[in-house]
Amino acid sequence: SRVTTIGPNDESLKGRVTSITAGLKGYVEKPIFGWGPENYLIAWGKHFDAESGVRERFDQAHNKLVEELITKGAVGLITYLSIWVAIIWVFVRAVTRREEYEQAFVILVGAALGAFFVQNMFLFDSPVTVLQFAVLVSFFVAEEMRQHQTQLDQAAEHDRPQKSESPGFADKVTGLLASPAGGATIAVIVIVVIGVSIFYLNMKPFNAATAIVQINTPNITWEQRFGFFEESIDEFPALANYPRLLLLS
Repeated sequence: SRVTTIGPNDESLKGRVTSITAGLKGYVEKPIFGWGPENYLIAWGKHFDAESGVRERFDQAHNKLVEELITKGAVGLITYLSIWVAIIWVFVRAVTRREEYEQAFVILVGAALGAFFVQNMFLFDSPVTVLQFAVLVSFFVAEEMRQHQTQLDQAAEHDRPQKSESPGFADKVTGLLASPAGGATIAVIVIVVIGVSIFYLNMKPFNAATAIVQINTPNITWEQRFGFFEESIDEFPALANYPRLLLLS
């Protein structure tokens, strides 16, 4: 089985250790903000030990804490850990506030989140796992909001503020948006946002993809291929790792 093959000579383990070592060397170069989201491949590629015997390429660290540290730096790692500290704090409060017959469910959700954290020490995020994380965290968010609303309701019973006859800030904003000028302003903002989104999230990725597929054009030189690689990366840097993987293959 897979468990019995784990050891110092395990190829998968050697690959992960080599990958993390290369990534940590890259972290030293950019310790504050890291190399940027999804740019682990760049740090790994720059410091990878070609003589290690590992042939696998790593565009992810296969360890969430290392991934956050290298791609987002100390700031990103501290922020990520702060989320978990907040989750633990809310979890403890939820367990102590609930009745005994409800505590089992809270503990079950907390255990699922704990398993998720341990899992990410050996894997990386995917759409499925991120959705799982969001669903589990939403339970504790709702729990905290429910408790906060309960406290507000209790405070309101003892001290109900008198309603002001003059319109408040929210009323003024609502009135402004309901006016013709407000409606026109909203329409302009929406059009601008849609236009910018189409340009940056559709046209530029399309142009980058169009450039990268031209590397398969027959009878072109490697200099021309590198030109297509650079054009694709420059056109949409956010998805530049895909051209880099093609370049390494």
